[in-house]
Amino acid sequence: MVDLVDYNPDTSEEQVWVYDGRASSINDYTKKWVVDDDIIDFPVVSQMFFMTVRWSLTGVASGRLAFVVRSKQGNWNYPLGSISLFNNILDGNRYGMVSNVFNQPSDEYLSIFHRYNWEKVDVRNCTFSNNKFGSIAVYSMTKYNSLYFPASSVLETSLKIAEVSYRIHSCIFTNNGGGIVASHVGLGFSNNVWIWEVSDLTFTKNQAGGLFIEFPRVNLMFTDLFNHSININGSLFSHNDDFEFVIGGFYCNASISSNKFHHNKCKRGCIEFSGTEKDFEFRDNQVSDNMGRYMLEVNMNSHTPYTQWVEATVVYNSFENNEGPRMLFDRNLVSEISYAVGVRGLQNITINRNLVNNPYMSYELLGGQAASKFENYLDVTENWWGSIDQVVIQKRLFDFDDWNNFAVAEYIPFLMNPTFEAKPSTENKLRNVIDLSKPLGGRISESIKIPFRSQPYVVERDLTVMEGYSMVIDEGVTMQFYPGVGILVLGSLFAYGSSNNKITFQPVDKSKIKKTPSKRSLEDGKPRLYIHPDLHPYVGYEMRLRGGESENGGFLEIYNNTEQRWTIVCDDAFNEKTAEVACKTMKKEHSNVVVQRSRFYDIFVLGYQLMAEQVIEWFWRETMICDGSESNLNDCKHRLNYDLQRCMLQGNYVYMRCGDRNLAENFDYWGNIRFSSTSFESDYSNGIDSKFYHANIYGAGVLHEEKVAAVQSIYKAPDSKHVSIQNSAWNGYDFIAPDDQFSILDGAITNNNGYAVGTIILNGQSSEDDSQFVTLQNSEMPQNLHGIVRMCTVEKFILIQKRTLVYYRYSFDNVDCIKIFRSKEPHKQIGFRFLQFNLFNDSIYTNAVELYDGEFFAPDHMISKLTYNSTIQQQKKFFTTSARFDTLGVRITASTAYGGYGFVAEVVTLPISSRFKPDFGLNQQQTISRNNMADNLRGGILYRNVGENNPRIVIEKNHVVNCGLKVLNNTFPGVIDIFLQNTRLLTVSNNFISNCAGGITINTTTKSSESSIYANVTNNLIMRSTHGEPMHLEGHHFQKFQVTHNYVSNNDVQFRNIISAFGLQLNFTSNVLVKNVAQCILNASLQEKIDISQRYSYNSIYNNHAFAYNRSTICLKSAKFQFTHNFLLNPYNVFEMVTFNRTK
Repeated sequence: MVDLVDYNPDTSEEQVWVYDGRASSINDYTKKWVVDDDIIDFPVVSQMFFMTVRWSLTGVASGRLAFVVRSKQGNWNYPLGSISLFNNILDGNRYGMVSNVFNQPSDEYLSIFHRYNWEKVDVRNCTFSNNKFGSIAVYSMTKYNSLYFPASSVLETSLKIAEVSYRIHSCIFTNNGGGIVASHVGLGFSNNVWIWEVSDLTFTKNQAGGLFIEFPRVNLMFTDLFNHSININGSLFSHNDDFEFVIGGFYCNASISSNKFHHNKCKRGCIEFSGTEKDFEFRDNQVSDNMGRYMLEVNMNSHTPYTQWVEATVVYNSFENNEGPRMLFDRNLVSEISYAVGVRGLQNITINRNLVNNPYMSYELLGGQAASKFENYLDVTENWWGSIDQVVIQKRLFDFDDWNNFAVAEYIPFLMNPTFEAKPSTENKLRNVIDLSKPLGGRISESIKIPFRSQPYVVERDLTVMEGYSMVIDEGVTMQFYPGVGILVLGSLFAYGSSNNKITFQPVDKSKIKKTPSKRSLEDGKPRLYIHPDLHPYVGYEMRLRGGESENGGFLEIYNNTEQRWTIVCDDAFNEKTAEVACKTMKKEHSNVVVQRSRFYDIFVLGYQLMAEQVIEWFWRETMICDGSESNLNDCKHRLNYDLQRCMLQGNYVYMRCGDRNLAENFDYWGNIRFSSTSFESDYSNGIDSKFYHANIYGAGVLHEEKVAAVQSIYKAPDSKHVSIQNSAWNGYDFIAPDDQFSILDGAITNNNGYAVGTIILNGQSSEDDSQFVTLQNSEMPQNLHGIVRMCTVEKFILIQKRTLVYYRYSFDNVDCIKIFRSKEPHKQIGFRFLQFNLFNDSIYTNAVELYDGEFFAPDHMISKLTYNSTIQQQKKFFTTSARFDTLGVRITASTAYGGYGFVAEVVTLPISSRFKPDFGLNQQQTISRNNMADNLRGGILYRNVGENNPRIVIEKNHVVNCGLKVLNNTFPGVIDIFLQNTRLLTVSNNFISNCAGGITINTTTKSSESSIYANVTNNLIMRSTHGEPMHLEGHHFQKFQVTHNYVSNNDVQFRNIISAFGLQLNFTSNVLVKNVAQCILNASLQEKIDISQRYSYNSIYNNHAFAYNRSTICLKSAKFQFTHNFLLNPYNVFEMVTFNRTK
């Protein structure tokens, strides 16, 4: 036997091989072990009587090579590394037991970590008591840290997989400050598979914790078929405070059976399965008399690509006499209700033969599976729900008829009495009937009319107008909505108000919302102990904002209790969800957060330049990962910020604002009104099927705990006239991939926290060539859309006839999600084309979109893999399956991130259908006209399109005042922000823009003169802009712009331009530019090798102040300009015109 004691881990200089045999007999078939590829196999045992060691040196010898060699006659038992702990009492320690398991063979200092093929820790008949921070803590040790970290490609290089087994039997845990924790924070990939066998534990009267087992992602699970597993049975968990029982992380096989959970006060919920979907069985458990938001929750955010079907069952369990933590809303936000059993995320699960009766919880079941459309069903048949009355049962189940992005809970048949052997019911399921005399909610499966009455109609649950039916609302009707709920229109909505008698949609007063009382309080007055080395043990996160315009905005700092200093947050993954929780932690308003980056921390905080001297000790060195539901950052997950060095280099210091609430305190935001389709495929139908006239929409914009537009349209295009949208938490309108023309006329869209109008045209291409358009960069897609395929939903298989859209928008957590697209007609190939592409660059987690032939995600079936640094040409490529495949597999792996990261793609069957048309027709247009757009925080109009042909746009006679984000000196893109390609006509005229962060920004591109634009920008008044250019025009040289009779006055934009015109054909005539302050009043350039010009004539440019480029009024950076009959009188400037010759 040969065991390796020491060696030089730098194998580029020294290499070692051990052969099973004589040196003279070594050949290609001789078994060998390579150091350090096969390090976990040591000690190795020869088959015969000889072993040979080979040493190769290419540099200077390190002197580090030591073996232990032993010999013994006869058979040798294979050595197994194990630790046994039997019949011990571990009392009064910081931790009862701490175990560190190595993930790599060495660290950055070339110290050796001894890993073994099989490792076992066996703990039996032990008592863990009075340990301050925890009972058993198990950590994965990696050589990487925030100061030493490789690229993700190096990190993902797989080593041999070792199996680590923990067996804990017949132990007692009592009066401890924490329970059993297995954490792999900061470990992106693991080279260890974990096996947990836990049985016959008594876990009682502990102050915090419970059992928290997290499984890391394993690199070679696909090829080596290694699975994590955990079995927990026959254990008692009772009378614990701050209790949690969590099985999270990567895919595993799990069996949780015959356990008892009694009288625990749970941290949030009591029992949780989370992370990647898991094969698990939860069986024969008793869960009673506990307090928490939920008793059992299955909340998976990722698929596993390693197996097609993942089975999960919850059977023969009793959930009885449990209760929620405090006064809770009866029909309200999911973060505020309690439930016995919850299913969220994207895993299918079967729940049968359980006894569920918890009258002091808001609901017995939360059927919250994530789905992209209707027809997602959750099997909860043959359970006892505390009653045999269907009306009572339906009120105890929270599903599609409460929030219509959830599953439909199929509870028929149910058990007729509270025994596992009870007979199932035989009656049919009650159909939802809309009774206008009662609070409204659920599916509308017949056409109805909402007549006028003096009292408002109260909507407690989501209303869903099903396909083929309509809802007509009479003038003067008032509808009041519970928080977070709205209307989904799959059929038609006709809201016919009048100028004197408008229809009103508004939130219900908080005082009128029913509440469910709790017998006890979850809080018992005891100080909570936070186990974090750099935080105050009884306070947790201490935070402040510095350098902002008020105490509610500034650069975020966190106090490092270990180093006794305030540290700066520089984190590329810090997003709005985390910012919302940070505002809660600082006891500030959290409904209107703003997150931006700025490199000028020193200027705004200190008043002088210092950041050139920055060192890593000045910074908070962890990433906080929150989903927004947490009340404090202490409840969020965290990991090392491996991107800190890059963030410091780029100066992306986090600036955030806990903005003012735009809604009265006696209201909470309700959801919105959505128009969508029951199909994933737009049918490109003509005509407008819904009408929306003379209505007031107040206080909308938070649907199912996500910010959304007050009116959202997917595919469908409702006609909207004289509609007022006020005080929304996000945008006024969102049009996503409309398949027809639309008009927004004579509206008042004011005081909203987003844009007044947002539009994304996703037209694609009708040929099988590579894309003749530019993929969009930033994702403007909302997080959860009904009717468009989302990557991370419960549906894995999608059948397509002609064309569908698929997208992913980055969120608050790492995900690994798949979709399998199959042609409805056999043997037709599948095509895939990106319409928007912007992946995040994360050091620890690969962000990629992978495409595969067929439904199996095997490496040899991969068509292509795109990452954050894929070229423009790769993004424009049209991908197809191989000739014999009618199925395409799509996989996204993505880390947590902020902003506009994600992708959108079209998936088509080949050959592309002749019915597919990416243009609505030459005579159709989209019109936004005569609207008042005042006090919208993120601007007036955001318009984006992509595709080979796009419709005409008219934006005219709008009043845009006090719009746009004004943060430090950060540039705002424009309150009318337009990106167009292959669009033939654009009109922006007669708009009034005043006191905004920017003006009109138009970026255009095209591939040919045939689809080039003619843009008319005329008669606009732009004044008092601050953080953005009043007019920015940029595009391809085929594009033609007519800019006439605009009045641009009193704008002070600091280091920016008043008018920018780059790259396009331009006729700039009869415009007035007066009393502006900027680096240049007019800045223009053209490609010199192109035979086009820009003409400037009859313009009045006077009394302006320019301070850049020799203080010149006009800055021309090429030679192709014609200036005639202009009036220029700017006495503050040194020159009226400066030219730059860029011929060379």
